[in-house]
Amino acid sequence: MLRHRLVARAWCRTRAGRAAADALADIPPLCEEIERLDAVLACSRRRHQDLAAAARATLAADAEGEPDPLYYLRDELGSREAPPSGGERSW
Repeated sequence: MLRHRLVARAWCRTRAGRAAADALADIPPLCEEIERLDAVLACSRRRHQDLAAAARATLAADAEGEPDPLYYLRDELGSREAPPSGGERSW
């Protein structure tokens, strides 16, 4: 066991050993970034599905002759936070 530690220490002092140690140190932050991006993607998918459902409801309401078929889209778009730039659209 001691022999393996000595070899490992010696290897870590080489250029290749330092490069490998640096690469291994990058793994935890990269995993965290992957998890963050996965959460963003899941939220984006959910938003797309909600908007698509509102669009289908709007088309069905128009086909049934409802007086305000765009209500469904306005309601879904209104349930979202306003863009940070304040560029809120009025539908």
